[in-house]
Amino acid sequence: MQTTSTTCGISFQVKPSDSIRFWSFVRKTNSCWLWQGVKTSLGYGSFKIKRRAFGAHRISWTLAFGEIPKGLFVCHRCDACVNPDHLFLGTNRDNLNDASSKLRINGENNSNSKPTASQVIEIRKLWPLGHSQVSLGIRFGVTPEMICAIVHGRSWKHLLSQSEQMTML
Repeated sequence: MQTTSTTCGISFQVKPSDSIRFWSFVRKTNSCWLWQGVKTSLGYGSFKIKRRAFGAHRISWTLAFGEIPKGLFVCHRCDACVNPDHLFLGTNRDNLNDASSKLRINGENNSNSKPTASQVIEIRKLWPLGHSQVSLGIRFGVTPEMICAIVHGRSWKHLLSQSEQMTML
């Protein structure tokens, strides 16, 4: 059975072969299911489907519960865990509160750091060349969600060219 979901406006399908490959990267303990595959600089699991990287926790949620409702985040009760029972849906505010309560939003690991204007321009040049949100996020020290907002014109709008502004309408 194929499962479909959407991340940042990008729809993806998890085919049975993807599911088998995904679970091969999971080590189950008595409670947590630890991601053993590729991880971002912030320690989150990353899984590729058709050359696009997605958060391993988002894939786990999709396989267990189906599509992630638009506008919601898949949050972790425990970090680096992809056990669907340890994941929950929340708003952006819920996600930020959760990260803050776990002291993830501070210092070098601040996932809310802001890119410079020149970095935003570079991100917008690199995105169409096939770089993933995860890889751009790692490169520029921001979250994949921020990369998504930048490339889709939801943030840093003042740096969009007139032609870009027209395509965003």
